[in-house]
Amino acid sequence: MNIRQATALCYFQKNSILEKLLYQLKYGGQKQLGTYFGTLLGKELKSSIDYQTIDAIIPVPLHRKRQRKRGYNQVSLFGKTIAHYLGVPFIENVLVRTQNTKQLAKNLYRDRKKYLKMLFVWI
Repeated sequence: MNIRQATALCYFQKNSILEKLLYQLKYGGQKQLGTYFGTLLGKELKSSIDYQTIDAIIPVPLHRKRQRKRGYNQVSLFGKTIAHYLGVPFIENVLVRTQNTKQLAKNLYRDRKKYLKMLFVWI
């Protein structure tokens, strides 16, 4: 699969309000933040010519143990809202996480990249 376009909603800085909000989304059970961020990005992408021809939104899955512990995948909440704004399908369960790893955010970028190559399979 070739990725031709990528984007970011925000620039992340340590100890920022964004960091606190993302923490609440991931670990604090604040699911509505996924919809909030999805709405912000969905509106931006809808007005961008670069995103008029995408086929679908596919979320990066959590390992089933981690998802059971959290109760939801924060990326799915975000992705469903983006798909709604773009008018494209949101397709879950086509990418499977094969290993339950330690929290990758605490690793260096090069280490995360190495792990990520081994973690997922398409079904």
